[in-house]
Amino acid sequence: MTIFTFSQWVMLALIMAMVVYSLWESDKSKKAVLNGSKTKLKMYKETVMFLWTPTIILLSFTTVGAIDIDQLGMRWHNSIANMLGGLFILIIACAMAYHVFVVKNNVEKRIQLQKEMLVHNWMMPADTQELRWFTLGVSFSAGICEELLFRGFLLSTLTEVTGIVGSIVFTSVMFGLCHVYQGWSNVFRTSVLGLIICTVYLLSDSILIAIALHALLDIYGGVLGFIAHKASGTEIACSKSEVLASDLSQ
Repeated sequence: MTIFTFSQWVMLALIMAMVVYSLWESDKSKKAVLNGSKTKLKMYKETVMFLWTPTIILLSFTTVGAIDIDQLGMRWHNSIANMLGGLFILIIACAMAYHVFVVKNNVEKRIQLQKEMLVHNWMMPADTQELRWFTLGVSFSAGICEELLFRGFLLSTLTEVTGIVGSIVFTSVMFGLCHVYQGWSNVFRTSVLGLIICTVYLLSDSILIAIALHALLDIYGGVLGFIAHKASGTEIACSKSEVLASDLSQ
């Protein structure tokens, strides 16, 4: 039977505490933002602190050698897997940039986006300051911290006990539960996303690829949310008029 070291026990406890706190917090932040008792900026700053606290402790353990940095997958080997992973990220980034460009310059697509993102509007950036905090603060922090904690440390540590399949499933579920503030329906979606990112990490042989993918996905969502907020009532009215005119002509 594998016996974890003191540093591993500490990190396991911190990650479980993150999950428990997320379950306890649940939709409290959402209610606070909607009723005006908390600003989005404050929520973003709290999220950044929430993510970096256990991550700094984890990195401190690697600095003193208590946890092997190779366990976190932070090495870049210049292997074919690394290169293909980097190419994959480049393709994803280009596809996202193109989609943002198309949506931004198409009224109908902006209106459709607004409808699709109504559920998440409460947490999406509505002005440039919020956008900076969401992309440069929350998105990069989530990409770095959650990947190091879940796909880096937790996955490799639990693999010693449960095997790779059990570790992947458990890690992805824990990752999903940490996003319960987005609603229970999104816990499943985020768990599936965790499985996908985990697969990318294992295939690319570097946590750096997973970090880049995770951060890109969050930035992409934040930018689309910002664009959705900019879809004005005038655009919606114009769209409805166009639809009505089209129906009458048929």
